[in-house]
Amino acid sequence: MHARSYLLLATLVSTAEGHGALTVPTTRRGNTGYENDPVAFDSEAWVCRHAVRNPDVPLFEIEAGQKTQITWSFSAAHVGDCAVFLSYDVTKPLAEQRYFKIANLPKCKDQNRLPVDIDMPDWLPGGEAILRWDWYGLHQGAGNPEFYSQCADLNVKPGPRAVTTESIVKYPIIGAYPEAKVGGQSTGAYRNAFGSGKNLDDPGFIMTGPPCADKDSPLNNCDLTKTAEGGGAIDGGDGDGGDGGGGDTAEPPACSPILYTVQMGDTLTSIADANSLTQQVDWIQICSANTLPDCNVIEVGQELTIPCDVNLSAQLEADDSDGGSDGGSGGVIAGVVITLLLAGALIAFAIWRYKKPAAAPPPPKQVVEVGAFTA
Repeated sequence: MHARSYLLLATLVSTAEGHGALTVPTTRRGNTGYENDPVAFDSEAWVCRHAVRNPDVPLFEIEAGQKTQITWSFSAAHVGDCAVFLSYDVTKPLAEQRYFKIANLPKCKDQNRLPVDIDMPDWLPGGEAILRWDWYGLHQGAGNPEFYSQCADLNVKPGPRAVTTESIVKYPIIGAYPEAKVGGQSTGAYRNAFGSGKNLDDPGFIMTGPPCADKDSPLNNCDLTKTAEGGGAIDGGDGDGGDGGGGDTAEPPACSPILYTVQMGDTLTSIADANSLTQQVDWIQICSANTLPDCNVIEVGQELTIPCDVNLSAQLEADDSDGGSDGGSGGVIAGVVITLLLAGALIAFAIWRYKKPAAAPPPPKQVVEVGAFTA
């Protein structure tokens, strides 16, 4: 065979093989077919490539407090970092599932096609769960990473310090990682894998992403993200399999934006009302977040970002904190509040007017479905 033919064959093989995927445990694709290409950042495919469990793939058994081996296969072993997350939201849509990290895997190309031990925390609750593996490739530079993900379904045997799932700091994957580039400029959120961020001991080495659920854990390189926002300090529950009291865990961080698909009969008002408890937004904020040219027109099947009013969330947390003070402190605070109200009525009135949602005509009750009717 001529050299030119060898070159063509090598090119075809490289194109067919692509980049990489998780191979152990068996993922939702059943480890058949091709799924090595990158996925769009902050898409549902970035959460998991498949929305539901594959019934032909048995649940992978793991035990809290023990090691579990995972393996990935990179046909194009690019520089970059991997991570492992878990979720117990097995019945929820991808955009609504909330995850927590248990492992950082820096420079994961160095473990390509090798079994890698993951220490499963001993505080994990029992039950069915999702293991999510992700990888951001940095071969195109810190401002242009490629994103890969894979999910496998688990049956978790609880550990001796099992906490409740409610006590674990969790978040949607969409919004958990920062943008790599804004306005055409790199944000510096991802490391320079060919420069100052090449090696773990370099001053410029950073691991991008949220902290582990137990941010101070010595396991699974969790120290690499301990300074990131979120996470908690899990002390463990009562050891009854996760049904008892939880550990000393930080309160969940402020809510994150979610995706919503418009249904027949929806209006921006009804969508805002349906998400008021979690997102704390009104229809005007939804319209603005999606830069809709006409707030009165949405279409069936249209995907909308439902933002989160972090200021309102912070205010609610502050209110809850004040409500937990003891009686003596409450009396002092009440006196101060009364004095401030008497002295600053005008200021309070101005603040009230500022926080009051701007009056605007509500959107129409009928959703316009493209092609559903003609004028």
